[in-house]
Amino acid sequence: MPHFIEKGVMVFDSTDEKENKWAKEVGIQTTGILIDKDGKLLCVTDVSCLIDNEGVLKIPSRVKTISEGAFSGIDINIKKVIIPSTCKAIEKNAFNGQNQIEEVIMEDNGVEKMGTGVFKGCTNLKHVKMANSVTDIMGDIFFGCKNLKTLELSNKINTIAAYNFYNCSSLESLTIPDSVKTIGPYAFQGCKNLENLKIGNGVTSIGTGAFYGCTKLLVTVAESNPKYKTIGNALCTSNGDRIIQIFRGSDLTEYSIPEGVKYLDNVFSTCTKLEKIVIPSTLKEVNGAIFTPLRNLSNIEVNSGNENFYSDGKALYNYEKTSIIRYYAQDISYTVLDTVTILEESCFDQNTNIRNLVLPDNLVEIKKLAFRSVLLSNIKLGAKVEKMNGMSIYGIYETTKITIDSANPYFIIEGDMLFNIDKTKLVKMLKRKETVDIPNSVTEICNYAFHGDTILKKINIPNSVVKIGMSFQFCTSIETIEIPNSVQEIDEHCFTETKIKAIIVHKEKGSIAKAPWGQSSGIKVVEWIGNE
Repeated sequence: MPHFIEKGVMVFDSTDEKENKWAKEVGIQTTGILIDKDGKLLCVTDVSCLIDNEGVLKIPSRVKTISEGAFSGIDINIKKVIIPSTCKAIEKNAFNGQNQIEEVIMEDNGVEKMGTGVFKGCTNLKHVKMANSVTDIMGDIFFGCKNLKTLELSNKINTIAAYNFYNCSSLESLTIPDSVKTIGPYAFQGCKNLENLKIGNGVTSIGTGAFYGCTKLLVTVAESNPKYKTIGNALCTSNGDRIIQIFRGSDLTEYSIPEGVKYLDNVFSTCTKLEKIVIPSTLKEVNGAIFTPLRNLSNIEVNSGNENFYSDGKALYNYEKTSIIRYYAQDISYTVLDTVTILEESCFDQNTNIRNLVLPDNLVEIKKLAFRSVLLSNIKLGAKVEKMNGMSIYGIYETTKITIDSANPYFIIEGDMLFNIDKTKLVKMLKRKETVDIPNSVTEICNYAFHGDTILKKINIPNSVVKIGMSFQFCTSIETIEIPNSVQEIDEHCFTETKIKAIIVHKEKGSIAKAPWGQSSGIKVVEWIGNE
């Protein structure tokens, strides 16, 4: 019988799930971890026998891979984690939410790959030594680690992925190794105390918003870097055609984008006092989301030689006036030009002044976050609107009444729900409720249908549903959800940022791919109860 003595107690140690279950039934203590024959740590329920008196957990040397969500969602008091050189991979969400951990040490020549969100939400994590063997790290690795102070990166990593250091507000300085080629979107967003960041000569790609909200930051770029340079407080491409970020812009009230600039990333996140922006003749592309932080903005002036944009003094449009990019005026009422067919991303996002909005009859498409946190009395959608999803109308206040022209052949609203016209697709729940019964006409719960609904506790899914998209992200009040046997597909990110403790699936084990579908606690929250 496999066993060892720990703290004077015999502990049963088996790689077989059935053997561990038997041991518990007869009263023999088990390790509380399940490691398969290939060295993959599959599941953790209790690791007390592996933690010393100082709260140090050393991963067993026979572990080669720590599986998805292995240490997430369990009540353990770990202060320090030591990952041995025998461990080569840490899968996504492995330690997600373990907010007692203060230090992580990875022995060198060990871990090579780290999945998404490995230490996400470890809010007391202060120090990390990354193994020198790490080459691949996915997004959200240290997302929300607000006390992370010191970090030793591997000099072999090739990417700092999206949201890797999101809201790591205690991080003050960091040197990016020359091995890094890519810095992903919003990689350092919210690092409000980060003052010094050195970009090596290897970086050739920086994603939009990489330094969003880094109010104290100044970036230096290696002189030998062929792609990027700094000009004053701005980080831009070496040929000057794209501005990546304006740093320490809190005192700016007016900004003239230099001639020669063709593209803007999310550049204005620190320029919260900005009132006026002048667009040069050379600018070709801009996303309305870059203006969202600018609550004082009241004037966008377009150079007369620019053939890509038009401003009517209240909103920025494309030159042809077929899409509205950003409403920036402080007025409470506005009528969108009747030539417009597209509401671009974030075109009214967080404009807290406007109350009355008239949309054109020619409107065809509404892109994401068009109306977030806007205090409109009503939104009337015309007969031609055919392209929108749950994120298009996400964040609209419940006091806003949404109506759709009865002649619209694409969408219909019934019972506070937005459907496609034949009610087979639930596009968006318009009012938040604790309990929701989905009609049995629905075969698909679409992406973002319940996104961010913190009120929802119980959802009754009928046996008609075949597909569930990225539907329940950030639904933090749901503890249990039942999946009927009709469901064939669930998006791999469906339950991201939820606190679900049990996903009960009325199907044979493994019959729906990609479990646990983004729930950070891993497979231990999924219960397959057979085809019923």
